[in-house]
Amino acid sequence: MVINKKNWKKVCFGDLVYEKKLSVDAESCGLGRYVAGDHMTTEDLHLRKWGLVGDGYLGPAFHRKFESGDILYGSRRTYLKKVAVADFDGITSNTTFVITEDTGKVVAGLLPFLMLSDRFTEHSVKNSKGSVNPYINFKDIAKFEFLLPPKDQQARLAELLWAADEVVQKYDDLKKSQILTLNSFFDIVYKEKSLKYLSLGQCLEFSQYGISEQLSDVGDIPVLRMNNLQNKKVVMYDLKYILRSTIKNPESLLLKKGDILFNRTNSYELVGKVGLFDLEKEVTFASYLIRLRANVEIVLPEYLNSYLNSEKGQAAIRVHRTPGVSQSNINVENLKKITIPIVSKNVQLELIKKLALLESAMQETEAAIKSVLTIQKQLINKIFSA
Repeated sequence: MVINKKNWKKVCFGDLVYEKKLSVDAESCGLGRYVAGDHMTTEDLHLRKWGLVGDGYLGPAFHRKFESGDILYGSRRTYLKKVAVADFDGITSNTTFVITEDTGKVVAGLLPFLMLSDRFTEHSVKNSKGSVNPYINFKDIAKFEFLLPPKDQQARLAELLWAADEVVQKYDDLKKSQILTLNSFFDIVYKEKSLKYLSLGQCLEFSQYGISEQLSDVGDIPVLRMNNLQNKKVVMYDLKYILRSTIKNPESLLLKKGDILFNRTNSYELVGKVGLFDLEKEVTFASYLIRLRANVEIVLPEYLNSYLNSEKGQAAIRVHRTPGVSQSNINVENLKKITIPIVSKNVQLELIKKLALLESAMQETEAAIKSVLTIQKQLINKIFSA
């Protein structure tokens, strides 16, 4: 796309916007929702999360009122690109700028995209103060200079950028629908006449802890760690290694296709991750992972892995989390006690096929979202380049 900037004029951001500083009392103003920094998502102009004022005392910082249509901008750690256009009235803290566009000078809805541009972020980061939790003053982002097109071009560009955003939202809605479908898959299982429940221990040939030897960047055998469990699978990246000679009886610690790895130690939120090893490679695994080998006479590995990754499976696993200072643990003996819904092999196979089709569709949706976002980002940076 060729953009002719011949008639564009250099302006300052502060010439086109107003910072709103309307202070209200959170408890008595009648506004039901508040937005904190954590409610805003990096490079997402939509507010998808918020808090309810009545949930508890917000603290004195939450006194700034915003209205539907205002732009919210997180002034701390601005490299996170937290910019959102409010679609409801509410309250935010004094570390979030509430900005309104001067529609006499600029078409409404164009400047939020400017604020997502790399140049705007670079300016904001460069002029931020502090090292631990850097912040920027409004007067400093107001000095940001860029080329502004005539209003008719502004309207066309804003329409184009919001059209791309709408495509992303539709794909995002599709993704949410697919996730709901995925989470409801095991409802089919619970209606089966052949359904019975067994403990995980009864479904396994054996379970086994990984190696605890020192790892390095070189060696004979790759060693899988917790970061290698992604999206229900084992992925081979950012690997560490070990020398075969340092392992006693190495053959007993090599993974077999169909093994399931369970992350027994991690943060309280992430402990319990599960991934299927579906590769023909000579690989072993670290001690904070547990190998689960399914008894295929009872349960297929793909079926077991899918259940352990399901909402109900994860909920059952996390009952056994033991909180720690920085790490949480799940004892393998407790893990073996969780119950697994078992159905006939034919039903398991049918479910595995359907799940594979859905997960493939989800990957296509995710790829489409990334593609549109990439194009949109390139366009934003082209429009607002120097």
